[in-house]
Amino acid sequence: MLLAAWVGGTPFLILVAGMIALGVREYSRLALPGLAAPALLLLVAGFAAATLRYLAPGGSTWPGLLVTAALLGALAIGLSAPEPREGLRRASLTLLGALYVGWLFAYLIGLRELPRDLPGLAYRDGFALVATAFGLTWASDIGAYFTGRAWGRRRLLPRISPGKTVAGAAGGAACTALVGALLFGWAPGPLPRLGPVAGLATGLGASVLAQTGDLAESLLKRAFEAKDSSRLIPGHGGILDRFDSLLFTAPAAYAFFRAVLA
Repeated sequence: MLLAAWVGGTPFLILVAGMIALGVREYSRLALPGLAAPALLLLVAGFAAATLRYLAPGGSTWPGLLVTAALLGALAIGLSAPEPREGLRRASLTLLGALYVGWLFAYLIGLRELPRDLPGLAYRDGFALVATAFGLTWASDIGAYFTGRAWGRRRLLPRISPGKTVAGAAGGAACTALVGALLFGWAPGPLPRLGPVAGLATGLGASVLAQTGDLAESLLKRAFEAKDSSRLIPGHGGILDRFDSLLFTAPAAYAFFRAVLA
C-alpha cells in the first residue's frame, strides 16, 4: 500500500477504492446480511467519497453534499422495511456504514492529495504525510501488543475486547508518544518541526485515536457476534480488522497537517 501511496494519483485512488469495496462487503455481511440495497448505497457512497477527495479541493462543498446524500439514501432504504423499527435499524446501520467505511477510508486519499491544496508542499510530500499516519498507527499497535503480552493483567474493556489490557493501552501510548517526539522534534522532509514536547503530545493523541478505532471495530464485531470481519487475510481477519486503527488516525492526520502546514 505504501508503494501506491508513494506513486499517488490514480493508482492510490484505485487501491483505496478497492479497500472500500472489500470493507463494504465485510460491513454489509456483518450488519445488513442479505440486503442488497444498503450494500449498493454503501459502495456508491464509498467510491464517491474517495473520488471527491481526489478531485475536489479542500474547501469544496461536495464532501458535505455527499454526506447529505448518504443520509437521504439511508432514510429511503429505511422506508422500504416491513415495519418502522426495522426501517430505523436499517437506515441507521446504512448511514453508519457509509460514514465508517467510505468516509473514513477516503481520508487516505485526502491526506495523499493534501499538497495540492498547500502551496508550500510538493506533490511528492503527500507520501510522507501518509507514511507518518501509518507509522504512528503501527507504533501504537506494536507497542500495545508487546507490552500487553508482557505485563497485561487488568482488562481494559472486557465486554468489547477481552484481549485488550490497561498495560497494553499504556504501552501503545508510550511507544507512539516516543515516535511522535522523534518525528516532530527532528522532522525530516515536509513534516512540521514542532519540538519534542509537542511531538510527544501529538503521538499520544494519535495512539488514543488508534486504540479507539480498534475498540470501535471490536464493538461492531461483538454487536453482531463475529470474531473477525472476514477471513480475507489469514491470521489478521479482514480489511476492517487490519485497518481499524487507521480509519481513526487518517482523518485526524489530515486535519492536523492541514492546520499546521497551511
